[in-house]
Amino acid sequence: MNQEPPTANHDQRVSTVSAPDAGDGQPVEDMVGFSLRWAKRIVVAAIGGTVMFIGVAMVVLPGPAFVVIPLGLAILATEFVWARRWLRKLKSMIPGNKVDGAITDPPVAGSQATEQTKPEPREPTSP
Repeated sequence: MNQEPPTANHDQRVSTVSAPDAGDGQPVEDMVGFSLRWAKRIVVAAIGGTVMFIGVAMVVLPGPAFVVIPLGLAILATEFVWARRWLRKLKSMIPGNKVDGAITDPPVAGSQATEQTKPEPREPTSP
């Protein structure tokens, strides 16, 4: 079994071989990256959806639903824009929380923020 070393012609053929196509002109590496992204989205959706389902169940069952539901939304928000929007809206409902630089505290009764009319100026009284 005497094997000959590869010739220069063999080396040229090996170096000119391109990445195999998937049939539609796209290299296999692009398809692998695409399917890994979808696999990640599916895993995140399954885990986040399960946590959300448990949180919604805790609304009627004993448990900290107000903690678990935002946790599920935070997991889903890593991959889905709609979950980010819901999470931002949920954060804006928390008094004293800043969302996008705006303070969302409800105005305090009697403060200038709630007064619609200016008080009338008083006339000076003479002694």
